[in-house]
Amino acid sequence: MSQRPWMSALQRRHQERLRTTASEARRPVEVPGGGAAVLAVLALMFAMIASVLVFDEVQRAREGLETSGVVVNRGSGNKSTKYADVVFTTSTGRRVRASIGQDGWVEMPKVGARVRVRYVPSRPERTAVDAKRPTITGFAAPVLSLGVASLCVTFAFMTWRRTRAAGTR
Repeated sequence: MSQRPWMSALQRRHQERLRTTASEARRPVEVPGGGAAVLAVLALMFAMIASVLVFDEVQRAREGLETSGVVVNRGSGNKSTKYADVVFTTSTGRRVRASIGQDGWVEMPKVGARVRVRYVPSRPERTAVDAKRPTITGFAAPVLSLGVASLCVTFAFMTWRRTRAAGTR
């Protein structure tokens, strides 16, 4: 069976279009400082996370008050994240229920246990942690986040230098 002449013309046009698209696809789009910019944004993001975490720990260490509370619920969120809900009364007499994650405890308490809680009076629901937890423990995440940020800055600088050197040749 012979092929129709219009079919071969259609196939040729299709092959030409594919060749053009394929050659354009092979050329990468150059974004000036693209890799360095992405790494710099990541570094900024990790530095901001670290600063928020450090601010919370410093504020808790400076202004934090201790009180006793009762564990009313214990559960697990996504995957293996464990938490305990604690009800306590602030120094102003306000009754507060706070969910404290596993990293906020020296040892996870059982439901009904009386515990000592440290909180910042302006935000007791968000800042409550186990009063027995050492302050240095709270600085582990910010230090790790700053370490990642500094690695991103280092790689961003190296990428920027490499692209700058390649452009001057």
